Amino acid sequence: MRDFLEAYEKYLKTEKRYSSHTSQAYLQDITQFFEAVYPEGWPHPDAVSPRSVRRWVMQLAASGLEASSVRRKLSSLRSYYKYLLRHGKASHNPLHGIQAPKMAKKLPVFLDVSKTHLLGQAVENSEAKPEIRLAALLCEFLYHTGLRRSELLHLKPENVDLKQRQIKVLGKRHKERLVPLTEKATELLKQYLRMRPEAWQDEVFFALPDGKRLSEKKLYQLVKMHLSAFTTHEKRSPHILRHTFATHLLDEGASIRAVQELLGHASLAATQIYTHNSLEKLRQVHAKAHPREKLHRL
Repeated sequence: MRDFLEAYEKYLKTEKRYSSHTSQAYLQDITQFFEAVYPEGWPHPDAVSPRSVRRWVMQLAASGLEASSVRRKLSSLRSYYKYLLRHGKASHNPLHGIQAPKMAKKLPVFLDVSKTHLLGQAVENSEAKPEIRLAALLCEFLYHTGLRRSELLHLKPENVDLKQRQIKVLGKRHKERLVPLTEKATELLKQYLRMRPEAWQDEVFFALPDGKRLSEKKLYQLVKMHLSAFTTHEKRSPHILRHTFATHLLDEGASIRAVQELLGHASLAATQIYTHNSLEKLRQVHAKAHPREKLHRL
């Protein structure tokens, strides 16, 4: 019933403290389920059966939706029913025993080390357009810190400590963490402060050359524009620089626990995906260097 969904929305925002974007994604998934399976009207939660959930999953799969998206929608519906059960609005969970489709493992896309020295070259070019210099600076900074897009956009001036060479980052679910700054990253921020627009807004650290706030869409456009100059990867988003940050740290011997802390991952499982890239690199080195492998190729 829609009244229950309104209460759930309030719960997500006030108790779970999810962002509006995350809350809306949950609500859209739940709404899609009820409208697809019960187009004539939403039934009481107890009237939903496991069979109807399975039918919905089959419909989603038949439509060509990726397994990751189907899993997310099931997760949204499962979370909704957990809330209903906890608050006495439902007596059973129709998702009990429902298996989510298996996902094909996709390794994170990342830049080769040889490419990363190109990231910040335009920052030093005083003749380049301010927007091009800013794009280069943002790409280099993302590579040095591994920040999420939203974390960079909401970075506050008071959370940047250039003397201690660290920044305080507000991550997912309002969890704070300290991220150390490399010497290069510290210098980048000093350069940015020197080129910072006069009309800069004090509530955020980064702004556009005209002083306006840097939006999520604009950040994506700037990063994509800059990365397009020296990579042929289909994906050229801010997140590829986060992938590159994590992969290169692990390749150079950083512990997975340390990388987990730097990325702000709640679970180690989220970080472990990057070890696959590092293992693949080790396999290549092993194949080239091991005497038996060399003999096999002769």
